[in-house]
Amino acid sequence: MLDRRNLFFVDALGPPPGTDCWHEGPSLIEAVRGVTAAEAIWKPVTKSHSIWELVLHCAYWKFVVRRFFEQEDAGAFARSPEDWPKTPKDPDEQAWSKDRALWRDEHRRLREAIAKLPPKRWDLIPPGGKQSTYAQLVVGITCHDAHHTGQIQLLKRLARTKKIKSRPSA
Repeated sequence: MLDRRNLFFVDALGPPPGTDCWHEGPSLIEAVRGVTAAEAIWKPVTKSHSIWELVLHCAYWKFVVRRFFEQEDAGAFARSPEDWPKTPKDPDEQAWSKDRALWRDEHRRLREAIAKLPPKRWDLIPPGGKQSTYAQLVVGITCHDAHHTGQIQLLKRLARTKKIKSRPSA
């Protein structure tokens, strides 16, 4: 049985499957459901980020926060460069599926790490941290996902309005 505070933070990161977010909008994983590789890689303007890049970026920051909770060397993130990983040279459905799975795995692993934190540590700054407590890290990553989920929703709507069917030339 999870401590009440741990359960609160696990659910804040993302509601359990089959339940709605507190804001009644989609979670990040729900926002990308049904998005094709062509839609995911599309950018409305050259210097903007694509849905695909946003998903990888969110996966990276879940990895970063998880390292504070696990307090072990987690190695390097699976993609590079770390903060804004590059999308694959051949952005097909298989590669898109693999990168969505990377995000889901990092999300799951962070939820598990949050669930295991001893309740007395929520108000402490993790070793190696600068100023944010464990609780603030969870609130921060939750806000980070919500911010980028909003961007994804807008990009998805734009891509579908433009009827994106293949990768645009950059």
